[in-house]
Amino acid sequence: MTNRIATLSARLSFAALGALFVAAPAVAQDNGYRPQGFGYENAYQQDGYQEHFALVCYGEGHRLASQPNTGYQWNSDRRRYEPRDGYTLGREDYDTSVTIEIDGAQGRIRPASDMVPLLHGGDNDGWYDLTNLSVSRDFIRGQFRFSGLNKPSFTIDRRAGHIQIEGLTPFSGSCQPLDGDRRF
Repeated sequence: MTNRIATLSARLSFAALGALFVAAPAVAQDNGYRPQGFGYENAYQQDGYQEHFALVCYGEGHRLASQPNTGYQWNSDRRRYEPRDGYTLGREDYDTSVTIEIDGAQGRIRPASDMVPLLHGGDNDGWYDLTNLSVSRDFIRGQFRFSGLNKPSFTIDRRAGHIQIEGLTPFSGSCQPLDGDRRF
């Protein structure tokens, strides 16, 4: 008899636990098609995962440049044209490259020498540290500092491989990984 009571008691306990799980409200968050923690938004806090890659980006930009001007100018006092030379300030287009290294939450950038302005701060063999670096599944964003007044910001679209640098010397181009086995 006691054996039957113990068996019945155990069955009732399991039934009560099952009813509890069935009756409990489902806690679900609607994150669209991506599960929570998808991508790299909080990658540096989750499981110690960090991105490590290097990119070389080829493209074009433009910068301020002085260009010599020669020609003739009308002199109304002498009533004739006289030779004149001088300089005008304009924009010059150029093709160049940028190298970017990302190592976890840190990174650095090395613009080609023709992209670096004449007045720039200290660099480390042409490399500038990245600040405000944000690495997500689809974009990489950050800033670097040429000087106190010239702090370009950049955005890399990881899906298309396109980079855009906005500052005194704008740049636009396409990025390729330095290790050729994957896109990045």
